[in-house]
Amino acid sequence: MRADPVERNFAGRELREVPGSFYEFISRDVDPATGRLDLSFDAGNATGIFATTSVKG
Repeated sequence: MRADPVERNFAGRELREVPGSFYEFISRDVDPATGRLDLSFDAGNATGIFATTSVKG
């Protein structure tokens, strides 16, 4: 998944194309140990999202 590119003005009126925002749809499973929804933070998933919005070079 990649964010759609958008154009934004930076310092010195420099126009750059940068990653825009996107929505992520997720599902939460029931934790069998507690019977409650698992609302824990998924660091691996977050790392993947941040990687798609990084600019190299």
